[in-house]
Order: sequence, then structure tokens, then C-alpha cells
Amino acid sequence: METITNFEQLVAHLSQLGTRKRVAVVCASDDSTQYAVARALDEKFIDAIFVGSEEEVRANPAFAPHADHVSFVAADDCETPMQPARLWHWCARERPTC
Repeated sequence: METITNFEQLVAHLSQLGTRKRVAVVCASDDSTQYAVARALDEKFIDAIFVGSEEEVRANPAFAPHADHVSFVAADDCETPMQPARLWHWCARERPTC
């Protein structure tokens, strides 16, 4: 395998694999995080599981075409991300279909 030295090479490599990986995104209320996740969805190499920030994510039109590859886990407190992160850790271990 060749060394990946920049983001474009990473995107090309992941896109060529032809598989999607599940990615948990905790408290994705900022524009940069949402852009990165939307781009990965556009490139078809992830299924996104958003922990918290459901309203903000649903309000972003970039996610509408990817409804089949986006899911949500409720988290009340995105001001302190440790709470949702703990919830996701439990969910991943105890309920892999979360």
C-alpha cells in the first residue's frame, strides 16, 4: 500500500474500497464537523451515527440525500461532550445496532 500524504489521497483510497464504515460523531453542531461528515457521505465511505445535535444536523440540507446512511442517538447535553461520548461508548459495546 502506498503512503497517504494528504486528504485527497485519503478520500480516493477510501472511496476505492467500496465499503462503508460506521462513524460516531458526537455533538456535531459546528459547520466544520458537519461539512466533513457530509463530504464522507457524498464519497460513500461512511454511515454516520450522530450522538446529539439531531436538530442541527437535520436542518442542514447536505444530509437530506443521505437519509439511509444517517442515524441518531439522543443526547441531552452537548455543552459537555463527555456525557454523549459515554452514552455512545456504552451503546457501541452493549448494543451494536444502536
